[in-house]
Amino acid sequence: MTDQAERYREIAEACDQVLGSPEATVDWIAIPWLHFLSQHPMLTREYQSIPLLEKEGSPNWRRGRAGQSWRPFASLTKGVTRHQIALLIDLAKSVTSGKPAELTAGDLAPVDVVIVSWLINVTHLEMKDDFYFGDLQARLASRGLSSLLVLRNQSGHSTTSLFERAKRSGPCARVMLPDLTSLKEQFSFLLRSWRACRTLGRAVQEPKPSLRTRAAHEACYHAVSHPTLSNLNLHAQMLELCRRTHPAMVLTLYEGHAWERCVWHAAKSVVPETLCVGYQHTILLKHAHAAKRSLNRNCDPDLVLTLGRVTRRMLESSDRLTNTRFVTFGTHRYSSGPQQRGVRVNSSVLVLPEGNASECFQLFRFALECARRLPDVRFLFRTHPIFPFERIRRKLLDAEKSFPPTVEISRSKRVEEDFARAGYLLYRGSSTVIYGVLAGLKPFYLSTAGEIDIDPLYELKCWRERVDSVDAFLHRYRTHEKGSAGSATAEWSSARDYCAAYVQPVSESAIDEMLEHSKLKRQQRAHA
Repeated sequence: MTDQAERYREIAEACDQVLGSPEATVDWIAIPWLHFLSQHPMLTREYQSIPLLEKEGSPNWRRGRAGQSWRPFASLTKGVTRHQIALLIDLAKSVTSGKPAELTAGDLAPVDVVIVSWLINVTHLEMKDDFYFGDLQARLASRGLSSLLVLRNQSGHSTTSLFERAKRSGPCARVMLPDLTSLKEQFSFLLRSWRACRTLGRAVQEPKPSLRTRAAHEACYHAVSHPTLSNLNLHAQMLELCRRTHPAMVLTLYEGHAWERCVWHAAKSVVPETLCVGYQHTILLKHAHAAKRSLNRNCDPDLVLTLGRVTRRMLESSDRLTNTRFVTFGTHRYSSGPQQRGVRVNSSVLVLPEGNASECFQLFRFALECARRLPDVRFLFRTHPIFPFERIRRKLLDAEKSFPPTVEISRSKRVEEDFARAGYLLYRGSSTVIYGVLAGLKPFYLSTAGEIDIDPLYELKCWRERVDSVDAFLHRYRTHEKGSAGSATAEWSSARDYCAAYVQPVSESAIDEMLEHSKLKRQQRAHA
């Protein structure tokens, strides 16, 4: 483990110690900053600029942001400004439209299963299946079980304008959570956050400064942030929703986020016997942390559904996950199982960043330089569905002046269409690389000096290439182009087998195994 990785591990454990304090409440658990997810630079940015990264004994060890008495007041002002103004705007929209976003008794009839998910694109409201959970509701309905899909709005559109459109009744019901309940309740969340801010600093006191005390003081700043207030709002909404629907199972995503813990805590607070299930639906990085440890306090999932056998092994090998069971569940995005498609002979390069601007700029600028030095090779730029290329086009063009004629912007709705047009894949943290390998593409991971790797395929010892410069990419690309087809096929076959164990199709037996862990299995037998 590198020094930087070791330092982040120390910070993560210090945050866990704060959450494990006897004084910890759900108001502490709602603070996202205390849940160290992984070493991904988009996540560790919140930890890089603070004195936590300084070694004990350094000049700044005893001073810094944690010791500044004005910070809680500044953070309170910041929380009020950002959170309350946004809520007032949404409230004004609901009043002027005459249709306030409010869940009624008819929306919340008793159900067997509550599924909490995200709406990331408005077009998904026209689909029967959920973006994350696929056709799980229909599969439950075929077993005589009712479900309610609860959507949290992340589409960029007003919740008020989408609220009625999101509603769906019947055994596969669907609702969208309002952004707010009442201003009175929102101010109560601010008060709770302010109290958490004060108690955090007092509760974790030690004679000598430590990472634990610094983590607690830093958490004071984040206690009254907009994400924390949103989590408290979600917790209150789930309390009311579970009281009115009485689900036997509450299922949501599982990546280690604070909001996931708030969902399970609310469910257990209403009915302690509720089966809380987490769906580990995506990759696990090498230094993933929050998903590999328990918090107890009714905040842990009783059952975790894994993407495949690989991630199940990763989670089960953690000695910090206690009282959690596992089911190899799979994903609806890989419904057909491994296909013998063979190695792609196309020489084009598919460039595949994650859904954030910094990685798009890094990968696309690197690919543009490669394209200028490989004038006979086509480069296909594809952005994440939640991050359209238009959001960065102008800045990218301003920096690069013009694109080489061999660069093409993908307009394909399905990534499989782009897989069919390429033979190579340039990536960093995108989980889609796994599906690219299954489609026969050769992956090139772009590493960055001084950064902990975020390669989803870090366990793979063959087929995948690592490059840190344009020269390195050109050399390995040309070497592979000149290599033998037989050698390439042998390497790809081994990589394909690994990826086929990483992502698996959802089977009927996996759903039955999930239900075996709850009393719903008995209801299913009665229905049959």
